[in-house]
Amino acid sequence: MKPYLHHAHVVLKQDECGAKLLVCKTPISRPKFREGFRLADRKVAGTLDSLGLEFNVCAYSNWRVILDESWTLLSGRSRVSFRAKTTKYVSLHQLLSYVFSSLRRYFTDVKITSVEPAKKWTTYSFFVEERRNIAVSGKNKKWSFGLVVDGQNVDSFGHLLTSIEQAFQFCLDDCELIVNGPEENYSKYIGPSKIPIKILHSDAVNERLAWITRKKNDIVAAARYENVAILHNRYAIAEKWLEFFDQFGYDFNVVCGRQLYGETAFYDWVATGNAWAPSWSLTLEPDDFHPNLYVNGGLIIAKKSILQEIPLNDYLFWNQCEDIEYSRRILNAGITPRYMSLPVVKVLSFRAGYETGFRAQNHICKMLFGYDYGVSHMNPLYKRVLTWKNRFGKYKRRLKAWTSV
Repeated sequence: MKPYLHHAHVVLKQDECGAKLLVCKTPISRPKFREGFRLADRKVAGTLDSLGLEFNVCAYSNWRVILDESWTLLSGRSRVSFRAKTTKYVSLHQLLSYVFSSLRRYFTDVKITSVEPAKKWTTYSFFVEERRNIAVSGKNKKWSFGLVVDGQNVDSFGHLLTSIEQAFQFCLDDCELIVNGPEENYSKYIGPSKIPIKILHSDAVNERLAWITRKKNDIVAAARYENVAILHNRYAIAEKWLEFFDQFGYDFNVVCGRQLYGETAFYDWVATGNAWAPSWSLTLEPDDFHPNLYVNGGLIIAKKSILQEIPLNDYLFWNQCEDIEYSRRILNAGITPRYMSLPVVKVLSFRAGYETGFRAQNHICKMLFGYDYGVSHMNPLYKRVLTWKNRFGKYKRRLKAWTSV
């Protein structure tokens, strides 16, 4: 079994007073079709009076996802308990640090009610009250789409606009498109558009410096709706965008949606081999999590309130790992990006060499270890690769050959 929780035995019941209880027991095998990690149907989100995780949460690399999913299910007055013991994936104090910050993002009042040490683990129980204003499924389905442009890829702009019109054909007033950049070349599409379009004029300095962090922050400031999707000019959204999010739920903070290039999965759920130092990137399994995860900057789906509270760092410019730096800050703030394996966007094009780092990781790990590189405990092997590469100069030549395949 992989070192992350795919699914769990879940028992949903009511006590004699009618309170809704959810008990999650030991994990079971992976289902054939996954929509991202969920403990219960989205109709249950925000309604549970009690939740118990009857297994060691620390035993799974996606422990953050398990806990974040648990918080979304609780009502405004709930009890939650979980079992924990230090493992190679997370120490006890690191886990409780995350619990301290993340629970307070969902609730205004959090109290620890009991701590029960045992030989195998310690059971922690909390009581939470007054749910914060995080949209629960079905309450807010309006979208602000932001597009960062540089005056090129005119056809891609047209494809995106058409795809938004098709996805919202029965509710055109429930979306808007905010374009930031030189818009003159796109006028033939903007004029006859069926959806509201707002133009943010970018000055020469922004264009010369490729100041995409400032452009994205300006888009967030101009957005009318709480659900925000910021895209680079190489995507078209899925025709079933609204249906997919109804299925996934709107109770998210930050989402990494599945991207398809033709019929092939693109680099949408990714991590770096090192938290800050330059390194190759890893692609992850849909229900996995990695401590060095980052939200690919080409597509950012998040709540406006999150993007306002934690804006992109406008000291950084295009191709300066601005998405990695941003991801480090949201992770440190107790926010857990979630993966949505429903194909929300199509990749129309990408720059030459974009995939090189991912392909290099793939070739090296498969050749040296016969190992699936897309799992969270790749990092120790990655360090061994670097050691061997430094020790033997031939790996530099082999790496060049592999990436040219």
